[in-house]
Amino acid sequence: MGDEGIIDAQPFGKIRVGRGGEWELAYEQPHVPLDDADAAFVSDGRMQAYTDQVQAFVDRINGQETGCGTEADGRAAVAAIVGKLDSSESGTVVQL
Repeated sequence: MGDEGIIDAQPFGKIRVGRGGEWELAYEQPHVPLDDADAAFVSDGRMQAYTDQVQAFVDRINGQETGCGTEADGRAAVAAIVGKLDSSESGTVVQL
C-alpha cells in the first residue's frame, strides 16, 4: 500500500482497503460464536479466513490467479520489512 493507500484489518471482522478517499471491502470474516469459548477455536467460521488464505497460497503456487498478491508483492513486502528493521537499528531513513 505504501503511499497509495491504507489497510484497515480487524482480525475477527473485516479487512478494508482505502484508496483515493474510498474504502473497498477486501474480506469479511464469517461470524464467530462468542458464547462458547471452545467453539471459537474450532468453528468453521473462525477458521474460514485461514482456510481461504492457505487455499489462495496453494492456488498461486499452481499458477492460478487469486487476486490476493503476486510474487512481486511478496518481494516488496520482504524489502519493506528489512528496510524497517534497518531503519530501526540505524535510526535513519532507509530508501527502498
